[in-house]
Amino acid sequence: MKTWQLGNHLLEFIEETHTYVCDGLIVPSVSTILKTKFNDYVGVSKEVLNRAAELGSNLHLAIELFEKEGKTSDLKEFKNYLFLKKHYKIENLENEIPIIYEKDGKVIYAGTLDQLCKVDGRLCINDFKRVSAPNKEKIALQVNLYKIGYEQTYHKSIEILSFMHLREEKRKFYKLPVNEEMAIKLVKEYLEMENERKEEEDV
Repeated sequence: MKTWQLGNHLLEFIEETHTYVCDGLIVPSVSTILKTKFNDYVGVSKEVLNRAAELGSNLHLAIELFEKEGKTSDLKEFKNYLFLKKHYKIENLENEIPIIYEKDGKVIYAGTLDQLCKVDGRLCINDFKRVSAPNKEKIALQVNLYKIGYEQTYHKSIEILSFMHLREEKRKFYKLPVNEEMAIKLVKEYLEMENERKEEEDV
């Protein structure tokens, strides 16, 4: 389990179940919020999903170990990360950064963003995707949710949002639109669905 002190809040992450606990209460992840609008994995077997998650985790870990400790990896995707980083002159600042977003004194969601970096000298949140066909609309909402949480948690402004598509021979860097309004709308939809679900349970 990982733990962080974020301002007045204690955030815990249980890796086995991908569960965030803030101040002793379970809070939804960014991924959970996104499921309000997207359900990309209907019909995909658990074995396939687990294998994809393992390969994705290996890539994230390889990048994190390189940026923190200088350790290199033989993964093709890792080498493509280095290529894109050099080509776009991306300056890594931090990796695997926890965030929370709260409203009216209540923590609404938590998450861990892949990379904080500088692109063209401007602060950027960058995500890594190993999926075969990235859903740009979904990823844009994801990094906008990270942006809102990061700015509230760390009091720094994010100017650029992006992701890298790293899968086998594929390597591409995409900039994404900043649209906090759409992200907040999705959060409201999630909260409304949760309230309806709780009301039905209470009946």
